[in-house]
Amino acid sequence: EAALAAERDQHSALRLSHDSLDATRMLLEQTVEEAKSSRSKLRAELDRAEAELEEKDALKRRLDELEELRQQPGGELAAERARSLQLQTTCASLREQIRECQ
Repeated sequence: EAALAAERDQHSALRLSHDSLDATRMLLEQTVEEAKSSRSKLRAELDRAEAELEEKDALKRRLDELEELRQQPGGELAAERARSLQLQTTCASLREQIRECQ
């Protein structure tokens, strides 16, 4: 009878250990899924920020071109100045969007 009681106690201890390990496994799986989700969200934010920076760089290059044209004499100056102002406005808007993402 003592052996049977000891075996039952050992079985109960193993069951508790198994249940504890199962709960730990489930928590780890949940943590992994949350980490994957966070990584995916961060990747999307990074991709969006990189795209905005590329657009900003393109606008900056265009502004530099327009500044160069502005300094040259010619008939396209007024049109190029208007385009420059439009690009500056767009660039300012993009900067604001980047600040909001940060």
